[in-house]
Amino acid sequence: MRTKITIIIPCFNCAETVVEAIDSLYRQDIDDFEIIAVDDCSTDTTYQILLELSQKYPELYVYKNEKNLGGGATRNIAVSKAQNELIFCLDSDDMLGDGTLKKMILYWENKRCDGIGISTSIKFKGTNIHNISYISNFEYIDEVIPLKSLFEKDTCSLYSVFMFTKTAFEKIGGYPENHGFDTQGFAFKFLSNGLIAYTCPNTIYLHRIAFHDSYYIREAQSGKINLNWFKIFLESLYIFTDSTKLKILSFDLTSNKNIMSMVCEQKEIIDQNFQKLNISPEQYLLNTSKSLKIKESKIKKIIQIYASKKAPLSYKNVPKYIGLKFKKIIKKSKLKYFVYAIRTRIIQPNRIRKIVSLINLKIKKGLKIKFKFPIKNLSTEIDFIIPVTKKDLFNLPHTLKFARKNIAHKIKDVYIIAKKEEVFVNFCNEHDAIFIDEDIVIDRPLSDIKFRPFDINRDGWLFQQLLKIGMYKHVKCENYLVLDSDTVLLNKHSFKDGDKTILFNSEELHYPYQISYKNIFGRFPKHSLSFVSHMMLLNTKKIEELLKQISPDGKWVDTIIKNTVNDVSGFSEYETYGNWMIEHYPKEVSLFPLYNKSMNDISILKEENLLKNLKKKYNSISFHNY
Repeated sequence: MRTKITIIIPCFNCAETVVEAIDSLYRQDIDDFEIIAVDDCSTDTTYQILLELSQKYPELYVYKNEKNLGGGATRNIAVSKAQNELIFCLDSDDMLGDGTLKKMILYWENKRCDGIGISTSIKFKGTNIHNISYISNFEYIDEVIPLKSLFEKDTCSLYSVFMFTKTAFEKIGGYPENHGFDTQGFAFKFLSNGLIAYTCPNTIYLHRIAFHDSYYIREAQSGKINLNWFKIFLESLYIFTDSTKLKILSFDLTSNKNIMSMVCEQKEIIDQNFQKLNISPEQYLLNTSKSLKIKESKIKKIIQIYASKKAPLSYKNVPKYIGLKFKKIIKKSKLKYFVYAIRTRIIQPNRIRKIVSLINLKIKKGLKIKFKFPIKNLSTEIDFIIPVTKKDLFNLPHTLKFARKNIAHKIKDVYIIAKKEEVFVNFCNEHDAIFIDEDIVIDRPLSDIKFRPFDINRDGWLFQQLLKIGMYKHVKCENYLVLDSDTVLLNKHSFKDGDKTILFNSEELHYPYQISYKNIFGRFPKHSLSFVSHMMLLNTKKIEELLKQISPDGKWVDTIIKNTVNDVSGFSEYETYGNWMIEHYPKEVSLFPLYNKSMNDISILKEENLLKNLKKKYNSISFHNY
């Protein structure tokens, strides 16, 4: 098979499904292909997982939007990166039946048409592929898909994902970006522009439903179903009979009736003699107003609706509108993270206690309680360690500079733990730090660490956390500070409150960490907040005691690996040490809220005014460059 193909995958918050989606592409019996995955600013670990997968699969190329653009724009960006003429779009929560792409490519080589649709869509619920809800068998098998199929229920395979040529894509201007029904709009543009598509026999698409809210459900909840269909119809208004055009243009978008159903009820929907004009929908509306005897003022209002992304407001949907406005406020503010944090706790044991603790933490942070650290009369001398990889070298000078400036304790030694390479040794020599070969910190090198949840290589990720624990044998001071290499301290920090060790609480509460803790110690953690904090002061004697509890025979590394839950983020050194200290030495701990902000652009460190404002709200910032 000589034909090359590009599979594009638009991604948003699909950490739980994208691995299965991509794995299905390697069961297609094809050799020459590339995969373009574009992350649309996911708020979960989607992007990180994609990067991990790209190490496993050389055909996978990963990109990330600078801001959330929506499905249509993300698909268009993915196509723009494609190197091949033949393109297939796979949704990130779905899968392809084995060998489907090979059949479609061979079929296209025979037909040489603009698009190829799939014959069967199997809708399954949640994570169980055998829990089938229903099956859609599309019509026009081995036939040209007619324009009328767009108005026939469950007949047009192009309403699902399908294969198309880049030439056809460019001819119709790609996926629509001005509404949420980009796949339906793409199908309309495809057929209304006279492009030729067939439905390929014996091809299967596995469509996941009832797992999370799809884009269609989100648009429905926003009251935008009629608005989206209205915009699709306006883009292809020239295909309709005059009577159908009038019905569309006079339709009350605030009505409970569905505009698509209304169109399908018309006796004559399509004008058999329609001609495609190379003008914008807005200009076509203005040109049509006289022949349809519609006032120009009405047409201008329709054009405004076409340009708007908001659902029209009526008395009937005012309550829904108010709810949506509240959701928008949440989305545009820090409250969205608060809501997300509550949702993650609802599914966990002791959810009420955890939610109450979260609210209490938010109140403390709102009142800036314990924002400033006790920095007078600090007698504790500490060592300071930073485990690093090559990706951290850009951030590292800033991390080190701000740490030395803003750690209030006397620092005895600074340790950089990394792979034994000249670049790290030279860095340590230039920055007055002690280099530690990562292969000697624990009882084995990175090459002997195997942690592959869902076949994703997370060896290095787990190894870094084990290094932070294992350094208790190599530092000279009884207390040593661990600082993540991507974290910059903005204000003066102390990690002792009198004789007590300061531990930070954050909003994050990742349930797999708690399961791993239970697997290791035989019980869930008692504390209701998270200790994931980018930094922590560890005590060598406490670490030694903790490790003996984990494994009396000294094989603590094996015990942690064995008991870490099968999740891409299954273990946390901070969570483990913090919860163990709360359980065994509660009187030696002082809890402080974590005032940290995640950011992307490290160049802000050069902006004095911006830094000055950040220091008023946050004690540290982290630059996550996965």
